Amino acid sequence: MLTISTPTHLLIKNKLVFLSTMRPQNPSIQRRFFATPYGLFSSFFVIAPLIIVFYYAFTSSSGKFSLDNFKDFWYNEAYIEVLLKSLLMAAVNTAICLVLGFSIAYILGHPRYNKNPYLVLLFIMPMWINSLLRTIAMRYMLEWIGMSQGYGMIMVGLVSDFLPFMILPLYTTIANLDYSCVDAAHDLGATHFDVFFKVILPLSVPGIVSGSLMVFMPTISTFFISDILGNANTFLFGNIINQLFSKLGITYGWNMGSALSIIMLLLIGISVVSTNRYNKVYSNRTEVW
Repeated sequence: MLTISTPTHLLIKNKLVFLSTMRPQNPSIQRRFFATPYGLFSSFFVIAPLIIVFYYAFTSSSGKFSLDNFKDFWYNEAYIEVLLKSLLMAAVNTAICLVLGFSIAYILGHPRYNKNPYLVLLFIMPMWINSLLRTIAMRYMLEWIGMSQGYGMIMVGLVSDFLPFMILPLYTTIANLDYSCVDAAHDLGATHFDVFFKVILPLSVPGIVSGSLMVFMPTISTFFISDILGNANTFLFGNIINQLFSKLGITYGWNMGSALSIIMLLLIGISVVSTNRYNKVYSNRTEVW
């Protein structure tokens, strides 16, 4: 009996041709298949709530179309004052977190100062604890040292709560810096001051922009930190929205609270768009000033 053997490379070639025929001919079908869960999640938990918020914002308590909610905000000096105060506290909190976070991230990310890569876990571990529990613990600790409830205690709570969100993007950026530029600057006679402001700081701009955005946005909308660490006279913009929804009810609070939520959403959107456009300029930047 004569046996004819097929060469191995022909068997492999035939198998690859067979497997290629099993792949979907239209890759867009595969993309739509994997995007379906994300689309359903976004529809139910992002788009639908936004539609409800927009509906109540542009209607009155009787359900008719109205812009009175935005007029009430514009002509109410208390709302404007709280919004400006919230923006100021968000800017101050971002600046403090940037100064502290950059110093810590530089020590953690520089190979000369940090020989242990696991040291960064000490600054990530507080994020594993619920922020509400951390804020309550911060209140008792500050009261124990004699600090009274108010804007000072709120600022301490904001810094301690959002500082890790500034450290992480800065640490990632600084750890990936090209330190040959720093060595070259020193070899050319640059001082430590010039090296920092003309080499290290420009190359760290993407981390600064990302960290500032991650701190500024949630600071504007937070309300539980000021509720726990503040007193009866301390209000942030998030506190007003929370009270409108929780205490005044659907007759008036939901309409006005939705209008204030849209205003806050617009402010956050403007900050995101502006920082993203600014970040694109430095995302691929490798030169120094």
